[in-house]
Amino acid sequence: MPAVQGQLKVSPEDFVVIEELGFEPEGQGEHLYVWVEKRELNTDDAARVLAKWLKLPLRAVSYSGMKDRNARTSQWFSLHLPGKSMPDITGFQHENMRILRCVRHSRKLKRGMHLRNHFEIHLHQLRGEVGSLAERLQRIGLEGVPNYFGEQRFGREGYNLQMVERLFAGELDRLSPYKRGLFLSTARSFIFNQVLSERIAAGSWTTLLPGEAVHDQANNTVSIVERVSEGLLSACAMGQVGPTGPLWGKGYGCRSVCESFEQDVISPWLAWCTGLESFGLHHERRALQLRPVNVQSDLRDDSLSLSFSLPRGGFATSVIRELCVVHAQSDAG
Repeated sequence: MPAVQGQLKVSPEDFVVIEELGFEPEGQGEHLYVWVEKRELNTDDAARVLAKWLKLPLRAVSYSGMKDRNARTSQWFSLHLPGKSMPDITGFQHENMRILRCVRHSRKLKRGMHLRNHFEIHLHQLRGEVGSLAERLQRIGLEGVPNYFGEQRFGREGYNLQMVERLFAGELDRLSPYKRGLFLSTARSFIFNQVLSERIAAGSWTTLLPGEAVHDQANNTVSIVERVSEGLLSACAMGQVGPTGPLWGKGYGCRSVCESFEQDVISPWLAWCTGLESFGLHHERRALQLRPVNVQSDLRDDSLSLSFSLPRGGFATSVIRELCVVHAQSDAG
């Protein structure tokens, strides 16, 4: 556990997220890509604002990633406007949101299409062994951090986990597709976190086990390796490849020692695994290590300013938790 404590999210400007799309929209097509900057609005809030602005059904508004409410965030949305002219964005007014850019594209924006997110984070009122932060940042640069799903995935006070129990018990048969997908994602995230925690406890989260489903950083592919060679271990140490954990569904993603390890960990959650399979989800893999890039930091007195980029699906809170025991301002009040 870090020997430093501090405050985060004293204001939304302490947690800035900038979504990087990773491609340039074509400039024509029936989907309007809208890049917005928002403050104290989560992604669903902003989608409703945009739908109301153009009098669209909510299903006509799409996005790639979810962003927090207590933050200042910039992200892309796509609006399905077949046969409609370009709207006049000068008429858009909202106290917590502004439109930065509009451009046409031929395809809707789907979940997970963006490339990465850039974060600018400010920690305040640091206390404890503040001098240890430089060493911790250096270690993060070498081996990354555990790629946990953040607590926000599980809802306030674990609400989403409670809903998962009810869903698999057959008590939630009138859920919207969005809610059902959210709770299924929650179950997968929870199981992944359990496996990752046990790999950390076993000292194997930064190395490879026989039968590992290995993630190749260069081409973003996963392949099962029955025998772990010295060359592969060397590539793992250099961050070129890495171990993965399960996003549960039908099928299985690893073999041998790795499979036995994961089966032992998930044994208390077999009912959840069966539930995920019954909803038709297929097994996928997620890297156990999260490697921030373009890391910059500025430590002044009792405050730390930190900036870095993460691939889509990575949680900035996973980086912060390796540096500092955080007390959110809302928790302190």
